[in-house]
Parts: sequence; structure tokens; C-alpha cells
Amino acid sequence: MALRKIQTDISATRAAGASVPETADYPQMLEYLTSPAYPDGTKREMSVLIVACDGPVWRVALTDKDNGRIMWKTGQSLPDALSAIELALLDDDPSHWRRAADSPRKRGK
Repeated sequence: MALRKIQTDISATRAAGASVPETADYPQMLEYLTSPAYPDGTKREMSVLIVACDGPVWRVALTDKDNGRIMWKTGQSLPDALSAIELALLDDDPSHWRRAADSPRKRGK
């Protein structure tokens, strides 16, 4: 897609959920991003994914807003970085996570 002017008429824009076919390659990450509740039915705040391209390196951050933590991973391509997030989630090792800077738990709330 070429560079284009952004539509300023908000009514012309429609919000949509995750629809990228490649999300099937990242089921754990997609669950973090789209599940409004834990398996036991307890409500949770959905996570956020941030993607940045820093020269030849892709950086992705998955913020687990409900638990006040963040995970950063990198890769030589965007799929590599997303796969690193997915593998870390499958590994289920707490050392992959860091306390998020804006975590209510860090502020003592």
C-alpha cells in the first residue's frame, strides 16, 4: 500500500477485530489479545501488542494489562518476532516477563 492521506471523517471508519489470516500461527498470542475472560469465566483486561521496526530488527511487545507485565521479543522479520512471543507464551516461564512501568501493582494500588 502506498502512502496516503488519512480519512478524517471518523464515521467513515469501522472498527474490526483481528482478521489477519496469519493469526492462526499465533494462537496463544491471539488468546491474550482477544479473550475478555479467563477459562473460569473471570473477566480480564485484554492485552496489547506493539510492533516496531528498528532498522533490520523487528521488536514486538506484548503487554498483559490484566497482570501488569510486559514481554519484549525481537526477530529479523515480523513473523520471527511474533513467533518468539508465541514460543515464550508456550514456554510459560515467568522470566520472559517484566513488570510493566504503568502497572497498578507497581504503584501500590
